Amino acid sequence: MRDSKTPWFCCVALAIAIAASIAIKPSNANANADDKPSFIKRSTPEAALGVVATGAYTAATTLWVASLLTEARFEHRLVPALALGAVGAWALAAYDQKHPFASGTIANVTSGAAVGLAIGTTWMLYNRAGSSPWSDRTASSLLWAGATVGAGIGALSARGGTTPGRAAFTSAAALWTATATGLLAASLGSANTAQRRGLLGAALSMEAGVMAAGWLGRRSNPTVERVVWASSMAVATALAIGSGFWAASGQPELARARATWGAAAAGLIGAGVVAWVWP
Repeated sequence: MRDSKTPWFCCVALAIAIAASIAIKPSNANANADDKPSFIKRSTPEAALGVVATGAYTAATTLWVASLLTEARFEHRLVPALALGAVGAWALAAYDQKHPFASGTIANVTSGAAVGLAIGTTWMLYNRAGSSPWSDRTASSLLWAGATVGAGIGALSARGGTTPGRAAFTSAAALWTATATGLLAASLGSANTAQRRGLLGAALSMEAGVMAAGWLGRRSNPTVERVVWASSMAVATALAIGSGFWAASGQPELARARATWGAAAAGLIGAGVVAWVWP
C-alpha cells in the first residue's frame, strides 16, 4: 500500500510548492518594462533549448510508457523512443517557426520541468535509501509526473509574463537551496543516517526554494548572465572550500568527512549571495 500512495503524495506536494510560487504576484511599485504586455520574440538559444528539451521529454515519456506496457529489453525500447523524440523536437521547431514563442516562455517551461524532475528524483533517492524502496515502475512514474507537473505549471505561469532570467533564477536558486540544505543536514548527526537525512532536507528545501525564488525573481528581474555568474561562483567556491576541508580533515573517504559537507554548503550559499548582490 505504501508503494502505491507515497509517490502521489509527493506529486501533490510538488504541485502545491510550484503553484504557490506562481500565485505570488509582483507589486505595481516593482513593475518594469518586462512586465508590459508587448510581445518580445524568444531568442535563438531559447528556441534551441526548447527543441532539445522537447525531444528529451518525448523520448523519456515513450520509454516510461513502454516500461509500463511491455517487458521488452531496454535497447528494444530505446530506438522507437529516440525516433519519437526526434519527431517531437521537429514538431516544436516547425510550430515555433510559424508561431514564435514569447521570450521567457520556453525557458519557464523548461525550468519548471527541471525543478519538478529534481524534486521527484530527490524523493526517489530518499526512498531508495530506506528499507522499503519503491518498484522501478513506481519510481519512474514519480520522475515522469514531477517533470510533467513542473512543465505544465511553468507553461501556465509564463502566460502572466516572464523572462529567461527569471526562469533560470527559479531553477538555479531551488537547486542551490536543496544542495546546501542537504549537505548541512548530512553533516549533522550520525554518519550512518547521513544519506537519508541529507536527501530529506534537500527534498523539502527544494520546494521551499522554488517559492522563495519565484518571489525574488519577480522583484529583482535578473538576467541570464547574472544567474550564470552567481551560479558559477557558488559552485566553484563550494568545490574549493569543500576540497580544502577534505584535504585538511585527514579522512581518506569523502563519504565520512562530514565537515567537508558543511564547509561546501557554507561556501555555496556564501559565494552565491555575494555574487548575486555584488555582480
